[in-house]
Amino acid sequence: MMLYGLIYHIGMIRSHGAMVKRYGKDYTMRFTATSDRYFKQVSKKTPDIGKSVFSFNYAFAPAYIAWYKTAVELGTNDNNIQDLLWLMNEKIITAIPSFFRKACGRMYLNSFRKKAPMHEKREMQGKVHTYDFLIHFIPKGKSHFGIDITRCGLRTIAADFDALGIFPAVCRVDYMIGEYLHLGFIRTKTLGDGDDCCNCRYEIGGMCRWAPEEGFENRK
Repeated sequence: MMLYGLIYHIGMIRSHGAMVKRYGKDYTMRFTATSDRYFKQVSKKTPDIGKSVFSFNYAFAPAYIAWYKTAVELGTNDNNIQDLLWLMNEKIITAIPSFFRKACGRMYLNSFRKKAPMHEKREMQGKVHTYDFLIHFIPKGKSHFGIDITRCGLRTIAADFDALGIFPAVCRVDYMIGEYLHLGFIRTKTLGDGDDCCNCRYEIGGMCRWAPEEGFENRK
């Protein structure tokens, strides 16, 4: 899919300078060459889940897996793998001009809030792809809603490539998205942490702090 490549290349191009500063030119050159190889392999074998409410989230999978597999092959430690995944995501998110991010966040959540109940209905009818997400939608008013995710499509595809090590680092990215796009978000459980679900709670026009230095013990 074109979206797979767009996400991957934006992350690679926009993070290049920061990677050189953090990890050196030689590591960055080796990372780029190895990652390109993995991305071609993974993207070709990633099933298309169709027009799902989670299609955009799922489209990050080939990039995440390629970056993770590359970092492991290059002997990168776990902390630096986490930082790499966060760096790539930050560069992708900040490709959106700052003056437009709040509007993007509102549009995204409003659209998601409308489509999530239909997704849940399709689940009950057995019409969602086997690599798609399974959810329970929790309406809480015009600006608040919740989603309990009981099957994560990213975990499903990551398992195929022995790349479950991207978790729970990529779970934390939701807090980064919340801060940059001005969305209210909180979660105390994730499948990536071994819990029974991801209990996501959203507020349109709310507040969220990325702040990884504060840790993720009570927010996952």
